[in-house]
Amino acid sequence: MRFGRRVATYDTATSGIGYLLAAHDALLFGQYWQLVAMMGNAQARLACCSGDILDLVERGEVLIAYNVLGSYARARAAAGAAIGIVVPEDYTLVISRVAVIPKTAPRPQLAGAFIDYLLSPRGQEVVADRSALYAISSGIKREASASGLRSSTAAPLHPIALSPALLVFLDRLKRERFLQQWQSAILLP
Repeated sequence: MRFGRRVATYDTATSGIGYLLAAHDALLFGQYWQLVAMMGNAQARLACCSGDILDLVERGEVLIAYNVLGSYARARAAAGAAIGIVVPEDYTLVISRVAVIPKTAPRPQLAGAFIDYLLSPRGQEVVADRSALYAISSGIKREASASGLRSSTAAPLHPIALSPALLVFLDRLKRERFLQQWQSAILLP
């Protein structure tokens, strides 16, 4: 088999981000379960996190990493890893990073100033130029920006909105049902 043990993805049972991405894929992609079954037939290697999946790619143990976070892949490539990054042609899931200030923060004003800086034009330039993250400001027109991501693919971007709708994926019965279906497809004998 050409891709036997040469594909890696998240173990949705142990990876929260893996579960989130898989659940959204299942909603957006009509042939998602066939894809999972194909990965099962290829005896896909499962991992908890993007770093572990990218390690497998970098060591040449796998050829394809499915659903890896783009920021992690970009950081690895920028550090010199011999990896390629492919943006899907049908759609791309986009996840926002979140910054919060706990009520118990010892210096909430300082934390607020840092968040203000991150969202400022200068902070967004730093994000785009000196991190693996994407700047979200519409005023930043670099490769590592929302506009750069949009221009790098003809496929639509599907942001996973930070909203109460995410709670649907935390419903215990829905999660168990999804994981059962996923495991029976990916863990084919």
